[in-house]
Amino acid sequence: MNDIALKLTSVSGEVYETKKCLSFSLEKEVYTPYSLFSGIFFIDADVMNISDVEFFIGKNLVHKGFVDIIEETESSDGKMVSVSSRGYASLLLQGELPEGLIYSPSLNSLFSRVNLPNITHEDSSDKVNYIYLNPHSSIWDACRMLCLKMHNSHPFISSPNKVSYTLSEKILSFEPKNIISKGNLLNLKNVVSDIYMHSLEDENDTYSMYVNDKEIRNLGIIREKYYAYDKMWAFDSYLGVYTKINLSLKGFRADFVKYDGFSGEDLNDTVIFDKKEGRINHILINGTKNGIQTTLWRYYDRYNNRNN
Repeated sequence: MNDIALKLTSVSGEVYETKKCLSFSLEKEVYTPYSLFSGIFFIDADVMNISDVEFFIGKNLVHKGFVDIIEETESSDGKMVSVSSRGYASLLLQGELPEGLIYSPSLNSLFSRVNLPNITHEDSSDKVNYIYLNPHSSIWDACRMLCLKMHNSHPFISSPNKVSYTLSEKILSFEPKNIISKGNLLNLKNVVSDIYMHSLEDENDTYSMYVNDKEIRNLGIIREKYYAYDKMWAFDSYLGVYTKINLSLKGFRADFVKYDGFSGEDLNDTVIFDKKEGRINHILINGTKNGIQTTLWRYYDRYNNRNN
């Protein structure tokens, strides 16, 4: 695998690089605000003080993050390092914003409130009138709320560690060659059929806001959820109810293709197979001494590939 490279940077600024890879795995998914990388490499370096992990396939920087776990082993073959890392954008889930109203927020103004030097965002000054954050709301919660209110869509992380709202027209569109397998997926494990939520006027045992998903009900699943009134959705309570049911359906229908190699694709680029073009919503890249294989999923849910 001469077209891959691992770059490790220590807290003191020392940089170690290697292309000697036994195996690696990289995964990105449109509803998950970070990339997840793991790999086993040969490298002659002190790696017990690493603060930054970068992984390249060809000229593409496909992952940049911090160390979750790193382990070094010495044998007659040399020093081997096993590393797992999450992208810096995972800090969006761990950092919080204060409870309460944020007036006239835009994506630009939202990020002016936080200090996350390794995370970038789409340049957007478009505003909504306000958003409300519940106690212990994460930065990602605020990003998602703003995106849903502004575009009725879900934000995603483009590579590396960039919060994106809109689907760029400057995308990679390709038809994979050397296809190994392809297929379809139906995942009903977490779907919800009916959502009930209190309104401000409701008594304790009354839930006047109600939505259901007919497609899930027609599949024979009756799975109901009840929620208290949620001030986060005060601007449009029914949007809140629909969002809860829509998020339960994330990725429930999908098709996928697995092929030899990697073409530089990212989330929400388009891929063509089975004579159909659609946005990529899940990427899994695996590499061994035998080469690289990439699996791509296209979701057909309430926020992705809605016109297909």
